Amino acid sequence: GSIGENEESTAAKGQNAKDNCDEIFENKCKIDSLSPETFQLAEVVHYVTQQLREALVGIEGMCNSMETMHEGCHLFIFYHRVRPFLSAWKENPTLPDGVLYKGVSEEPKKYYGGSAAQSSLIPFLDISLGISHAHTESNGFLRAMREYMLPTHRDFLSYLESVACLRAFVVLMSTLSSADIFVENTETELHGEWLAIRDFIASNPELCGSVNDLEVARLAAIYDACVEGLQRFRSIHINLVSLYIIAQQKTAMKAA
Repeated sequence: GSIGENEESTAAKGQNAKDNCDEIFENKCKIDSLSPETFQLAEVVHYVTQQLREALVGIEGMCNSMETMHEGCHLFIFYHRVRPFLSAWKENPTLPDGVLYKGVSEEPKKYYGGSAAQSSLIPFLDISLGISHAHTESNGFLRAMREYMLPTHRDFLSYLESVACLRAFVVLMSTLSSADIFVENTETELHGEWLAIRDFIASNPELCGSVNDLEVARLAAIYDACVEGLQRFRSIHINLVSLYIIAQQKTAMKAA
């Protein structure tokens, strides 16, 4: 009986934390809807930290899988037998006019080749964690790749962009903490509704007092670990491109 009661209590707390999390993330602009009596900030911090831990496990798994690519994918085989089928006929100097699909279109078509950027997974993580790509060329390419995603995935990413605010929440909590957690934690990252939420929490000491500096430090640390994990993933990917494409391309050119 006591075990069942404990499980029910844990499940109830988890649901309350999720409800509070939804309240602050999905209705962040409706500051009047927040109530000190029902809004449990400590539960939200704990819930978000737990969810980020799960995300980190997934990111680390992605990195580990990428690092084993060489075990089942030979450099020469990939470049000469697989990659030709992934090549683009858009912005391809060998096919400047694109490809004519006889019986389908009377005009040549230009399409990008297969790319990991056509998956919605990495953009999902970028958007969720508040990672932006400032480089114009890279950002333009990533946007173009969305046209190759399933429409539902593309729509979901667009929706996520309109509501994602995880980084702002982490910054908010660390600005309220007495510990010096983020070097870059300036108010320039908090604006509009987030300033209102910060003022709401600050004006209700019982909310702020329910979250200690250690819990906020854990939240910030796991968030940073997720961002660093994605950075590691991209570094592994760049190394693979260098080995499987650039180096093989140079070897092929020398042989020619």
